Amino acid sequence: MRIFSGSSNFIPASTASKVLHTGHGKIHAIIATATTPDLTTGVLTLYDNTAASGTVLLVLNVGANPVIIDLDRLTPLIFTTGLTAKTTYTDVFIITEA
Repeated sequence: MRIFSGSSNFIPASTASKVLHTGHGKIHAIIATATTPDLTTGVLTLYDNTAASGTVLLVLNVGANPVIIDLDRLTPLIFTTGLTAKTTYTDVFIITEA
């Protein structure tokens, strides 16, 4: 098992989409913060793919308060093809295992 929590799993709001992994793995935690001036319109979409298309794993609307999702080790969010994150006005940090 190898846990990834380094800078490669940070997706700044200025990045439209980012491939985090190819192949299978698990998401253990997500931290997201809206970056718009009114802090009400951030969105994070995670895809089980090596592009920002295909099977959607999660769509998360992010508001004024940071969103922290800590997935239990027994129930992580699983991806098989790869993991791509698409952000809109949102800074995101994701802890994964691959």
